[in-house]
Amino acid sequence: MDCKEAQSLVMPYILNVFDTVEYRGDGRTFGELTDHSLAGFLDHLEHCPKCRDELEIYYVVYVGLRQLEVEDGIVDMEGNLAAALESSRRWAHYVTVRKVALYVAMTLFFYVTALVAALQLRMWFG
Repeated sequence: MDCKEAQSLVMPYILNVFDTVEYRGDGRTFGELTDHSLAGFLDHLEHCPKCRDELEIYYVVYVGLRQLEVEDGIVDMEGNLAAALESSRRWAHYVTVRKVALYVAMTLFFYVTALVAALQLRMWFG
């Protein structure tokens, strides 16, 4: 994932939407954030300080102002963002594990079905 694509996913990420998002608050359309693009987005943020800084700025402005309206006292913006990123990493890992498990199950089902068919044909013609 390149910086342009990652930066287009900052607002959908902040809005905590992991499906298709179109945010048109100022006339701009931000990118889609799917389970697949979430993993790439998080990987890119780990290696690109520029995009990570942009995420932090948008997060502080968008989420921070909303929290200040609702909550009293000090808000741990850095801790909240770190917790959100960690939660997203766990979700991306879960999605990957689920996808691999599904492929394994489908492969096993195919081979078991082929084996049963072969044994059945052997009984009929064998």
